[in-house]
Amino acid sequence: MNNRLEKIFKESLHQDEQNLSSAIWQAILKKESSKKKILISANAVVGTLSLTALVFVVRDALMQFSQSGFYDYFSLLSSDRAVVATYWKEFTLSLTESLPFTSITISLLLLFILFVSLKTVTRQYKNRLLTA
Repeated sequence: MNNRLEKIFKESLHQDEQNLSSAIWQAILKKESSKKKILISANAVVGTLSLTALVFVVRDALMQFSQSGFYDYFSLLSSDRAVVATYWKEFTLSLTESLPFTSITISLLLLFILFVSLKTVTRQYKNRLLTA
């Protein structure tokens, strides 16, 4: 750290005061620009990964829906409404037990991550366009 400060001070001795302030300002702008680029890149990678994972998780959730018999229970609503009305408590419990909660939770979490990363990337691009 001391070596960096010493180097900066030695370089600043060779510049006059007007150039020094503009050089400092340009260094600050350059550092902020590189931080924004890193943030955009990181969020783009996170968004791409979450979208890829979301495809696989949704496919797995659909397979679990068909294996658990959720569609069979749900189809009773349209075919035997009288039976469903009579045994609505048991029907509701059977329907909720057949839901693949883990896959639904993971897919909602991945969807949330995707939207947050998209929001961050679009906000950064919007800020870059407004300041450019």
